[in-house]
Formats: sequence, C-alpha cells, structure tokens
Amino acid sequence: MSYIFVNYCPKYKTLYNQRQLLADNNGFPFLNSKEWTMLSERMDVLEQEVIKKTNNEKLYQRAKDWSNELDVRENEMIKNIYQYVENNRYEKGLFLVGVEHRRKIMDKIPEFKKNHHLKIDWNFNYFNQ
Repeated sequence: MSYIFVNYCPKYKTLYNQRQLLADNNGFPFLNSKEWTMLSERMDVLEQEVIKKTNNEKLYQRAKDWSNELDVRENEMIKNIYQYVENNRYEKGLFLVGVEHRRKIMDKIPEFKKNHHLKIDWNFNYFNQ
C-alpha cells in the first residue's frame, strides 16, 4: 500500500520524504512532536483520498483490514497496561511504543480512562521534558 500512496500521490510522497528527513535529522524529539503527529494525520487523509480515487475494492478492503488489525493491537496494548497496573505494584512505568501507534493510542486513552477505575497518569511527552 505504501508503494501505491508514494507513487500515485505526489503530495503524499513529499510529506513522506519530509517526515523521514525530519526524523533522520531530529530523532526522538521530532518523533514525539506535534509536528510528526500533524504530518502523519495529513498523510492518513491523503491515503484515504488515494484509496477512494483508485476505486479499487481490493485496495479498499486491504486498507480496512490493516486499519482493523492496528486498532485491535493498540486496544490490546492499552488493555494489557491496565491489567498489569491492576495486578502489580509500581511507582512509575515506561511503555515504549512505535511512533506509528503513538497518536492512535493517545486518542484511545480517554475512552479507557472513562471505563476503568484505575487512574494512570499517561505522559506522552516524557522524552521532550
């Protein structure tokens, strides 16, 4: 799918290359920044546009399956953290996650917080302090 996005959408390719260059030059501070998040969100929108424009059912289904798989994985990661916290004593913990999951996990946390009695102080800017 990445091949399709990069080769069929010049704007996507530009954003992809820009994001990669900034990551290479600035490392973790960029990967944990709002700028990374904004570029990734823009790329997500472009991906959906490309999928619509191609009018390719196979591509649409593949993208949907991939999105669902990521959703399940991210929910499971968060659920496992809450289970661990519930069953173990701790003062501080560290959850390392790939940058591509960061934004979606951050978006999901409020719902988990509402539905769970444990209070976890999530800090997604730890490395930028």
